[in-house]
Amino acid sequence: MSRRDPRRAVVDRREGTHRGGLGRLTGRGLPRTRQHTLTIAIDRVACDGRGLCAELLPEIVVLDDWGYPIVKPGVVPGELVAQARQAVAFCPVLAFKLRPSPVADGPTPA
Repeated sequence: MSRRDPRRAVVDRREGTHRGGLGRLTGRGLPRTRQHTLTIAIDRVACDGRGLCAELLPEIVVLDDWGYPIVKPGVVPGELVAQARQAVAFCPVLAFKLRPSPVADGPTPA
């Protein structure tokens, strides 16, 4: 019987970070040199329109006539990040995702 080495790195696919041995975060996820904001992405093929994301995050997600989510464009505000992560975790088909988008260093074009 083989035992797994606890020091072996494990990838947490939902968070996009690597865990080093014994569960330590190694910081290989998002680069720490830039500040990141989060945007919402929906896998339209996987989504089956249950509407749980709209119940958990009504400030950003509304449902169309058939129950499929429509996401307001832009980034997730800082005060709603916890609710957005909860919506991602509770999506029954894993169609609701948070994606990092780097903050531009200079002014945004008008």
